[in-house]
Amino acid sequence: MVSKTIMEDSSEYSSDIYVLLLAENMGENTLSIDDVYDSLSVNGYMTDYSCYSQELKSGESAVIEIKLWESSLEDNNIGAISDIKEVEISFEIKSGRDTIDEPTITISCK
Repeated sequence: MVSKTIMEDSSEYSSDIYVLLLAENMGENTLSIDDVYDSLSVNGYMTDYSCYSQELKSGESAVIEIKLWESSLEDNNIGAISDIKEVEISFEIKSGRDTIDEPTITISCK
């Protein structure tokens, strides 16, 4: 997985922030990638978010979109992308029913 960008919602009705990651399956088996429940933190504070699981066949890649909810960011005194110093989230990667990895991704922002 590779961090691609952190961006604000483009609509005028929301101040949600999106974290975009790129995942690629370079193995032979189909993989499913899902976030570990309640594992995301922003600047060390647990933050409400949504993230949908991805299923990748061999050779496929996909964007993993993590939506950081405006209300939860505000509760942690984060009003803009510039206030974000670090985002951390854990994933569970499975091949069939078997968990093959549980990486924790840490994105440091300037």
